[in-house]
Amino acid sequence: MSEAKLSEVFSELEAYLEDELDIGEVDRDGDLLDQGMDSMMLIEIQSRLDARGIDVEYGDLAETPTVSAWEKLIAQAL
Repeated sequence: MSEAKLSEVFSELEAYLEDELDIGEVDRDGDLLDQGMDSMMLIEIQSRLDARGIDVEYGDLAETPTVSAWEKLIAQAL
């Protein structure tokens, strides 16, 4: 996946989180559970990544629920 596509994935992910959490901006290093994310949102995120051909397990996302940690997980999955 190109750098531009990866950037697009994270822009969409952050927009989804900001909309669903009703916050102005996601703290990329903050625990998303503390920001209001729940398990259903995490399932949706995993599903969206899977639809793009990015194979990241739900458990891995749940273990490190920060956008910055997910960037590393996704980079490793590619």
